[in-house]
Amino acid sequence: MYVYSYIWSEFFNIITNQTLTRKGTAMSQVRHRAILSILIWGIVAVGFVWSFFSGGGPASYTYEPSRILIGAGFLLFGFIAYYLSLWLTRVKTDTPLIRDERDEWIALRASRGALVFVLVSTLVFALGLWIVYRDAGFVPVGWMWFMGYCMAIIGYLSQAVASLIVEVEDNASIAE
Repeated sequence: MYVYSYIWSEFFNIITNQTLTRKGTAMSQVRHRAILSILIWGIVAVGFVWSFFSGGGPASYTYEPSRILIGAGFLLFGFIAYYLSLWLTRVKTDTPLIRDERDEWIALRASRGALVFVLVSTLVFALGLWIVYRDAGFVPVGWMWFMGYCMAIIGYLSQAVASLIVEVEDNASIAE
């Protein structure tokens, strides 16, 4: 629960341009990017799930090109906003963000965790589809669209959440 309240307080600090943490040091680039990624890909996830399940769900998804375009539009928004956030949070000469080897270690650990999470999610989702549609002999193609798009979204979200969790754990171990 502490991690969630911490994420929302840091998100508020970003929005209100208050880049100081409780310790009085500048917010790290890893934390800044992770919070923005959670916001961006959270919006994309909600938008895509809405576009997928509105109007009939997976059975009719491939027969309605407008829903496919809306879902793809949400993903396009996510990629553009994500890469724009990376560009905006780059290290600038006038106001440098804190970035050191610890941030590289956090990113590496978070990437490993995110990869495992995406692989396990894909396996569980595919096995679930097999169990549900085993007797029918086929899976509606709409579910393949859903799985593909969702795994991309989950990949970005899990990377950001894992970065925050690893950083909070690392900060807690340093404080001890």
